[in-house]
Amino acid sequence: MDKISFATGSLGNVPVLEKVLKQSIAEVDPKLLLGYSDPSGLPELRKQIADLYDSGIAEENIMITSSVQQALGIVFDYLAQEIKKEVFVQEPAYFGILRIFRKHQDAKITPFDDFGTIEDRLRTSESGVVYLTSNFHNPTGKTLSLERKKKLAKNAEESGLIIVEDNPHDFLYYNGERPDNIFELTPGNTIYVSGFSKILGPGLRVGYVIADKKTIAKLKSEKISQDIFTSTLGQQVCVNALRQTEYLEDLRRYFRSKKDLALSCFEEQFGAEEDFVWSKPKGGIFILGQFSDNIDGAKIAAIARDKYGLALEKDKYTYSDCKSRNTTRINFVQNSDDILREGIMRLYQAFNEVKNGS
Repeated sequence: MDKISFATGSLGNVPVLEKVLKQSIAEVDPKLLLGYSDPSGLPELRKQIADLYDSGIAEENIMITSSVQQALGIVFDYLAQEIKKEVFVQEPAYFGILRIFRKHQDAKITPFDDFGTIEDRLRTSESGVVYLTSNFHNPTGKTLSLERKKKLAKNAEESGLIIVEDNPHDFLYYNGERPDNIFELTPGNTIYVSGFSKILGPGLRVGYVIADKKTIAKLKSEKISQDIFTSTLGQQVCVNALRQTEYLEDLRRYFRSKKDLALSCFEEQFGAEEDFVWSKPKGGIFILGQFSDNIDGAKIAAIARDKYGLALEKDKYTYSDCKSRNTTRINFVQNSDDILREGIMRLYQAFNEVKNGS
């Protein structure tokens, strides 16, 4: 039995991206790699990113980093120096940010999953930071309403709160247009982080930060201390790819078809079940499955792995207390259609064994 993985955030074999990457890599001039580069990033790439958002952002508001992980590390090192001592963290959260928070043990980490529970504290916090994903959240797939985004923007402006908006999936929207982000509502109080891992390839290790010019200048200093500049090769591949931005629509169409197939398979296998529900995202690459309280998700994962060769992700790494909430994140883009179908069927078989006690 061949092994199947629903874990990790890899993109798998994506014909759209393989084509654009092959062409973009072939177009790189080797001479560009013989010198050092601007610590802020290639000017053309920063201009292209600004144009993608079409929100009055200038290239001076953008710094290129060696991955989103580096961007988040630099941002929170900077905020710690700015005496931002309380961090409100939307959970479940990207596991990489929780690793960064462990470095800052003097900061008070306040996890939340419902903004209503922290609304009063956000209005009065004078040294606080909110870390969140506003669009197509990893792993839930949820998007904050525009009303909620506006309320957060207003809170930030009135209290001096800083919002760190980590949105890797903003351009993977499958219905209509790209949803607004909080940075566009309150650029002076938001540090926006994103990258190319989900729209071109994680192997490039190219991320970026968008913020006001004063903040970018301070982040640039820390960037220089870490690695001086981001790989010119990776940046130039991104530049070449963004010269043919029509590929993004092709990518959205391809990922949308994968999402629709996954949801159809879940309905086929689990539609009659009350002990398992799943999210129906309008963007991104993840579906979150939730087992009921009387179903042991850890046991399902063990049976899926040992008996059916299916790797499921442990959710405990997405919570600051490292405790499971009986969920599993499904990456619906990294496998072929046939393997995706087979994987969901194997998940149901493992689920059925645990439910029936066999």
